[in-house]
Amino acid sequence: MTNQANSEPKNNSSTSTILIVVTGLIIIGLLAVILFVLLGNQGDSPSDPGGGEPPAIVLPTQLPSGPTVTALEAINIRSGPSTDYPIYGVAPAGSVGGVIGVSEDGGWWVIKLPTTIAASEQGWVSAEFVQADNIGEPPVIEAPPLP
Repeated sequence: MTNQANSEPKNNSSTSTILIVVTGLIIIGLLAVILFVLLGNQGDSPSDPGGGEPPAIVLPTQLPSGPTVTALEAINIRSGPSTDYPIYGVAPAGSVGGVIGVSEDGGWWVIKLPTTIAASEQGWVSAEFVQADNIGEPPVIEAPPLP
């Protein structure tokens, strides 16, 4: 009878230890998922985490004569109008791009890019990170399909 009494606390103790370890691992996993979701897409500044550094994009040095946007800080140039689209590269602060259109919601400008960067000759920049000049009424350009 003494052996049974001594073995029960050991089983409860090891079961409790396993339960604590499993609970701890679950909590750590949930925290990792929460951090990933919270830090995944926080805007469109190239300081956003994830996937390494996108290449720098040098826009043509000759200033466009029509509507333009000027990067207020280093800015991602994307293949479509949201952070869900891939990044072509980063334009440094002060870069000026020629505007060829605007997104349907007005939150993204479509700028002209060289074919060496984008076959479509279009890149998308968030209106939040640029200053627009001489815009007038640019055409609304439909978003391309997500890749």
